Amino acid sequence: MTAWVDSRASYESNIFVQRIGASGTVPAGWDPDGNGFTLSTCFKFVVAIVPDGAGGAVIAWSDDHCAPQHDLYAQRITASGVVAPSWPAYGLPICLAAGIRTRP
Repeated sequence: MTAWVDSRASYESNIFVQRIGASGTVPAGWDPDGNGFTLSTCFKFVVAIVPDGAGGAVIAWSDDHCAPQHDLYAQRITASGVVAPSWPAYGLPICLAAGIRTRP
């Protein structure tokens, strides 16, 4: 699984994920252009992606929430490309302390 920041729908950025199978094709159920999961306003910056051990991944990002402060969030994406049901819809806050952060 891979993740990237994309501004295809607006000036603000959102995070998309994609799974590529062993044969180099996108598996059934995945959008050929990637599955978006932080579809909101403001800017995001992907900082890390790690496998979750179940075919999905956990993605961390810096999010400015349209303010001068950047906070860190993480989200678990399942093997089928959707947000894990037990995780908050917008992501799990990792660090909300004062200051600007762009790396975990």
